[in-house]
Amino acid sequence: MKVLRLMEWVVRAARLNLYWLAGTVAGGVIFGWAPATAAVSEIWKKELAQECTSLRMYFKFYKQFFWKMNLRATGILVFMTAAGMQPLMLQSLGDGFQTLIIGLAGTAAFVMTVMLIYLLIFSEALPRPLSRELGQAFLLSIGRLPLSIGFIAGGGGWLYLVWLVPGLTLFFGASVPIFYFVWLAHWYQRLHQGVQDNIKINKTVQNRKDGGIYEKNP
Repeated sequence: MKVLRLMEWVVRAARLNLYWLAGTVAGGVIFGWAPATAAVSEIWKKELAQECTSLRMYFKFYKQFFWKMNLRATGILVFMTAAGMQPLMLQSLGDGFQTLIIGLAGTAAFVMTVMLIYLLIFSEALPRPLSRELGQAFLLSIGRLPLSIGFIAGGGGWLYLVWLVPGLTLFFGASVPIFYFVWLAHWYQRLHQGVQDNIKINKTVQNRKDGGIYEKNP
């Protein structure tokens, strides 16, 4: 049964990766990868919820996300490129100041990379102001630092594996990172919710011991 389950996941990952490739090519690669990534993530969320999906549904999400994701991804990629160029442009400065600039640029690139993951993978197929989405992504990238580090570590590990075995790119290049990011966020959310539930339970027990009023959870 475990082998059959594993094969099911492999086939599913390959199918969604083909969806991603189709959407990327449809957008001329440059304008296709961002909406394709967001659309695949929506399909994956639907399948996790035991809902039926199809290629038609994928392209429906793809159309909804096309301009929205391109605007957001392009802005962040431009900023990341500018941050990466700063150390090269300041080579004439002293070593101490140059190290400071490199550190700041690296931190900015880290935050922007995680923001890009949040925007592409977890953005909902609903119209929301750009400032609100960017603000949420920024706060999440800083406030959930363990999750952000997990995104970077997992993505870096997958890039290294793909570099060793380039053939994986065609069948699993995009779907595996999306699976991992969504799973990690889901696990982190459940862990956080479990901690909050334990705090509520402990408060309820303490209130009962102190003769306080029992408050039902909403």
